[in-house]
Amino acid sequence: MFRDIGHRSPLIIVLLSMVISILLFKKAYIPAFYCTAFLFMSLSRPLVLHAVLGLAIGLVAVLLQPGSMDIVGEHQVKARVVSSGFVGGTYRLRVDRLLVDNKKIRGVARISVLNNVRPIMSGSLVRARVTLGRHGTTCNEGGFDYTRYLESKGIVLTGFIKNSEDIEITRAPPAQGFRQRVSGLLSGMCRPEAEILRAILLGDRSGLTDSIKDSFAKLGVSHLLAISGLHLGLVMLWGTILTFNIIRVLPFVAKRVDTPLVARLFGVLAALLYALFVEVSLPTMRATIMAIVLLGSIALNSKADLVNALSLAGIVILALWPSSIFSISLMLSFASVLGIAGVLKKVLLKGYFLTLMAITLGATVFTLPLVVYVFGSISPVGFIANLLFVPLFGMLVMPAGILGMICLPVSTGVAYHLFQISMYSIGLVLMASSKFGLLLPVIRPWPAWVYLVYMGLFLAFFGERTVIRHVFLYACVILVVCMPVLHDMVIRSGGLTFDFIDVGHGESILITKKGHAILIDSGGSYMGPDTGRLIVYPHLLYRRIRCLDLFVITSSSPYHSGGAAFILKRFPVRRVWTSMVGRFNPTIRDVVRIARMKSIPVECVSLGVSMDIGDISIEVLNPRRCAKTNHSLARGVGNIVLRVGDDKMKGLFMSDADGDVELSIAHLDGDISANVLKVANFGSERSCLPVFLERVRPEIAVITCPDHGKRHRVSTAVLKRLKQRSVLAFRTDIRGEVIVKFNKVFSVKSACKSADN
Repeated sequence: MFRDIGHRSPLIIVLLSMVISILLFKKAYIPAFYCTAFLFMSLSRPLVLHAVLGLAIGLVAVLLQPGSMDIVGEHQVKARVVSSGFVGGTYRLRVDRLLVDNKKIRGVARISVLNNVRPIMSGSLVRARVTLGRHGTTCNEGGFDYTRYLESKGIVLTGFIKNSEDIEITRAPPAQGFRQRVSGLLSGMCRPEAEILRAILLGDRSGLTDSIKDSFAKLGVSHLLAISGLHLGLVMLWGTILTFNIIRVLPFVAKRVDTPLVARLFGVLAALLYALFVEVSLPTMRATIMAIVLLGSIALNSKADLVNALSLAGIVILALWPSSIFSISLMLSFASVLGIAGVLKKVLLKGYFLTLMAITLGATVFTLPLVVYVFGSISPVGFIANLLFVPLFGMLVMPAGILGMICLPVSTGVAYHLFQISMYSIGLVLMASSKFGLLLPVIRPWPAWVYLVYMGLFLAFFGERTVIRHVFLYACVILVVCMPVLHDMVIRSGGLTFDFIDVGHGESILITKKGHAILIDSGGSYMGPDTGRLIVYPHLLYRRIRCLDLFVITSSSPYHSGGAAFILKRFPVRRVWTSMVGRFNPTIRDVVRIARMKSIPVECVSLGVSMDIGDISIEVLNPRRCAKTNHSLARGVGNIVLRVGDDKMKGLFMSDADGDVELSIAHLDGDISANVLKVANFGSERSCLPVFLERVRPEIAVITCPDHGKRHRVSTAVLKRLKQRSVLAFRTDIRGEVIVKFNKVFSVKSACKSADN
């Protein structure tokens, strides 16, 4: 079915073979099987040597690549700073030329600075005692693969330094260069548009806040914020136009050279020089290689085969950085170009606007399955926004910004006004986002669904017109439609499940049964990334949750409510319970504000409140009364304690309510027994008191706790008390995510290790 592709674009056979070799080495067997099937349908006898060559190149590349280093603890590190800046509220250094305890290490390290941050310029040589190791990572089924993410970025080591004063700069960087002058001028404007322009022109994303990224995501134009092939293509376009017009006004030059060819070559040179100017990073280098190969082939041959050129770019990138195969940005770039190539191959259009629409549609269709699977949200106005703002970006934002950089050495005032023109244009994007932007959560499909969608797209746009092609295409369409329905039936047929999500510093528990869902807390911490955005929200989509029937915020502490605002903004919620609506608490105040905007009822609950959601019964055992101030939250007195379950399994969820609250609950009238106990306050010494365990009689105890740090270390006394009563204890710092179900017998599954009891 695809042999015609192999004959016309033999480099795709080499690329596919490389991909298979790398995936097998990385133990990614399912995508390797998919690529093997595609290779089998594309391969013919004359191309067998191409396949063998690709397998060999992939194997050599992955063997020569520096792998992740298993180095933990405090070590003396010497390195050169490649880049620095804030990411997600944390100041990070990206360093190379690593010496760990005077031992040379290949690759790049990422080091976080926690306190007393001071700027460290790129090019500085530094020395410090660094605590190495992947601290604070989480382990959830279907969750973010931190190891592969680091590998895709070329990072072999991570660590942190507690205080920037502990960093010794052994050699300062050269005097402030031109790039720093541009960055300083834009930073001095103190506007979000200036930070966006700095990211667009220089690749420096340190000033981009989550709200800025969300504004672009709501319009489906997030790709404009990162240095990509689009940026380099625009630089090449304007470089070509400028060179062409300069040669035309010089007749003695125009008569002696091939003007279109020279103009294109100078355009490619301009793109290469721009790539060397922007911030050095692995994504930028990958985008540069892809753009130079694609644009260079177009420059030299107006009828260039985009699939062949794209394959060559992929071969070069994977030969240099084989772990880039797991980079979502690279996948989206390849999918976008394939979509453009497929549309141009199938549709012959005349006119700029129709061609632009076809190209935008092709890129959107081919990237949509990846966007749905990875990000879990789509913008319904993305297609129209790209039609409007990509030309604005290419015709005004980039040209005015680059012209401003060119004019900066001559006149700061002229450069300032040119930057203002770019920022006014960017302001239109932000205004449109506030008026029309929208992100809709999308249930995360099975990986097989994504593979089938791409198989169908390849068959439709690139396959030979044969009977077997039509049969396979119809089969793909039927399966793509039926698979989500089947997945939904599987979810809705399940029994009661307690899902203790691993969020590191904090708590988040998902309770589901037959399509109903309750979320207790949303993780978070005083420092660090938004767990609602990065962990809980993607996990809800992975579990195919369409709507939360109830969202319970047991405490105003960030360890319980840190991700609540994001969950309420992005996810449909029918009702919110909280123990505190005091106007002096900023977290609860944000929750109430967002809930009112979305007409979500917020109820302050206390002892005696109960409700049923489907077959799930919910009882509130604490607090004794609804707290109106912060004072009653001492030692968990104001925290919500819930008893949730059905006729087969009950769970008692204690939040941080240890000590006196446990004694108070133990003396309540009525049944408080539970099969599953969520231990209070990260397993503190005051939790799981004997009189409390006597009343509850749990069979399984789950302790949610971070994977490092002394502040919330699980008490050995608690573990001993649980063991004395033959209670099976599961910890998220050891097991990762813990899932408890009842199907004739209790079963406990964890993301890192499974056990059946």
